[in-house]
Amino acid sequence: MVVLTVRGVSEETFAALRGEADAQARSLNRHIIAILDERAALLRRASELGRTRRRLDALRPRVLSGQSTTTDSAALLWAERGGR
Repeated sequence: MVVLTVRGVSEETFAALRGEADAQARSLNRHIIAILDERAALLRRASELGRTRRRLDALRPRVLSGQSTTTDSAALLWAERGGR
């Protein structure tokens, strides 16, 4: 487990977070951990979507060569799997 200390939080921010924590019947610490976990999950998903986008962009020219401008998902999967 990592320990994180946060300094310099405004009174308004502290009060808002405390109010949310109280409303959800959890400690301020658990509430902040939940917020950080949600944010980290969003960052991981965004990173994965970026990798997927780059892979699709790399495959698209191979799939579309000699074809129309529409994208065929079956052809993308076939190219992704190396024609297997």
